[in-house]
Formats: sequence, structure tokens, C-alpha cells
Amino acid sequence: MGPDKGDFARDYAVGADVKPEAPRREASFMGIKRADGRVATRNYIGILSSVNCSATAARAIADHFSKLNNPAALKDFPNVDGVVALTHGTGCGMDSEGLGLQLLQRTLTGYATHANFAGVLVVGLGCESNQIKAWLAQGSLREGETLRVFNIQDTGGTAKTVAKGIALVRDMLPQANAFQREPCSASHITIGLQCGGSDGYSGISAN
Repeated sequence: MGPDKGDFARDYAVGADVKPEAPRREASFMGIKRADGRVATRNYIGILSSVNCSATAARAIADHFSKLNNPAALKDFPNVDGVVALTHGTGCGMDSEGLGLQLLQRTLTGYATHANFAGVLVVGLGCESNQIKAWLAQGSLREGETLRVFNIQDTGGTAKTVAKGIALVRDMLPQANAFQREPCSASHITIGLQCGGSDGYSGISAN
């Protein structure tokens, strides 16, 4: 190409002054490594309600282990950050094939498998649309040492339910306490952004 038919000088030294990039500085934090490789920022035991009818019992179980109201409950388990209840206002009188129930079950599955939970206790009523066994099957979950489930109607009322829930949490505390914090790469941290509600883009542009 060109009048010289391609006879022109070629500079093969382009980029000779490029220097290697400095080693990346790796940020870290004191995290909790789970058996499946995930890293948690908290070491909780979670109390979930399958239905709004069991929410009061779930909160009462968690309240027993409150560091503010009952600090003695966790004094022998310094590596456990707390016992928290995650409740909701649905689960009863829902279409068993509807999108609402599917969304609820997916959300509960996300809670039950969250890395921040060393163990989870699920409290149901017994006659709700969101049956615990059906939800476990839908979420590919199995009962075990770190996932306990039971119903109020099988237990015999609220007081017995709270007492049973407290006992089950106590059984999970030693295993949860075995986890210790260690330096972990900050790449394991996922940051969630919540929109302020003004419009669909404020979560992206403002946060």
C-alpha cells in the first residue's frame, strides 16, 4: 500500500517503556468461613416463621437470647453474635400454586441458606398454606442439626412452642460457637443497595 509499496520503517519498540502494574493491595476483614466456602460477616442463629400465625412465637424464642434483655443466655457462647427472628405477614390462605407463595418460599429458602446463619429454626402453625415440608422440598432443603422445624399445633400451644424452640436453639449453640473469625478477602463481601423510593434509578445513581 502507498507510493512506496509498503516499504517503510517499522518501529518494533512500541510500548517498551510500559512498566508492570504494581501488585494489587488486597483488603481483608475478620470473617467467618463456612464449610461450603462462603464467608459470613455475622454468626447468627435464625428463627424463621413459615406463616404469620407463628411470628409471635418466633420472636419470643429469639427474645429469650437477647443480649440486652437476657445477657446470661449467650454468655458461654462468645462466638455467637445473636439469635434473630425473621418473620412476615403471609403464608396463610394463599394459593398453593400462586406466585405469592412461590415468592415467599424462595425468600425463606434464601434466609435458611444464608451464610450469616450457623443454624436455623423454623416455626410453623400446622394448617397454613405454606406447609413446612412442602417448602423444604421446593427449596431442596433437609432437616438436620443446623435446620430444625416444628409446628405449634403439634407442640400444644404457644407457651410449649416457645419452650421447645428455646431448647432447640440451645442444642445448636455449641456448634455455632465453634466458628471463629479469621482474616478473609474483602472480595467475599456483597454490598446491597436499597432505592430511596423516589424513582427506579435512584438506587443506581444516588447510592
